[in-house]
Amino acid sequence: MIVGACAALAVAGCSDAGERGTVPEGDGGGKAEQGATGPVGTVQVADPAKAIATAKISAGGGDADVALISLSARGKLADLTLTLTPRTIRPGLVRNSTFWYFGSRDPSAWLLDPVNLKRYNVVKDSGGGTLQTGTVDLAVDRPVTLNYTFAAPPEEVKTIDVQFGDLSPFRNVPISR
Repeated sequence: MIVGACAALAVAGCSDAGERGTVPEGDGGGKAEQGATGPVGTVQVADPAKAIATAKISAGGGDADVALISLSARGKLADLTLTLTPRTIRPGLVRNSTFWYFGSRDPSAWLLDPVNLKRYNVVKDSGGGTLQTGTVDLAVDRPVTLNYTFAAPPEEVKTIDVQFGDLSPFRNVPISR
């Protein structure tokens, strides 16, 4: 069961569960709980066509489209979902992955609050690992989903700027609550 879950995570572009923690196995009853967008445990690639904002980038590994899909706050956490769609991959990369595509580092993201003058970093777990998508394998014209979790901005903050890697920030991104 764990092998199947790890394979599903790898296909979806999530990090190695062994490095970040274990994949919950549920109650063992074999019945999936119903989530907001489908059964819990299913993995879906976010649809770049449903983006709030988009940008074209040129990274060390090639050219790509970045789509900001959503920023939603729930309780004390805010979840950012982006897609990355490589349009070209430069030959000679050690591996076609986000790590090598972005110059030997996985892409980072921050929330920037221009009113309260605050930058929100990705939350870390009890082991010190960041709550974000790890290294993802890439293929030309195949979108991959990147997720980042932050402390939620205060309720009165309705929009925020999103910084992804070295790109200019996406300005005034609405926070759904």
